[in-house]
Amino acid sequence: TGSEIVVQNNTVYYDEATGDSFELCGFVEGTGHVCQGNLVWRPSDVGARTVELSSGSAATGGNLFATSNPFMSAPPDRGQTLPASFQLAAASTAKDRLSGGVRDIVTDFAGGCRAATTTIDAGAWEQGAVACAGDM
Repeated sequence: TGSEIVVQNNTVYYDEATGDSFELCGFVEGTGHVCQGNLVWRPSDVGARTVELSSGSAATGGNLFATSNPFMSAPPDRGQTLPASFQLAAASTAKDRLSGGVRDIVTDFAGGCRAATTTIDAGAWEQGAVACAGDM
């Protein structure tokens, strides 16, 4: 049994056609788990889509299984992607998904400050993030 497993502000992209189900957080035992602010986009997926599933004790919220491309542009083919390929579009549905109770997420993937706003975006990138105070 595990306690305090944290799955937070991840970006998952998978473009292969599959009928397999996808479950991001399936905690079945333990307490104190966190599953928040995760972004999943599987454009060719036809399987069941479950982002939050918990029969144990977990804090959940702000997770998104996107139904359209949430990124600034279409991600390149496999092997050609870079971390910047997954920056959020200005009008992304992943923006401002989680407010309050955010656990230990101060910066985004690029080191931009998430604390500059009262709500944070789902996924690894904070759209419009700036350097954190003290990093300038």
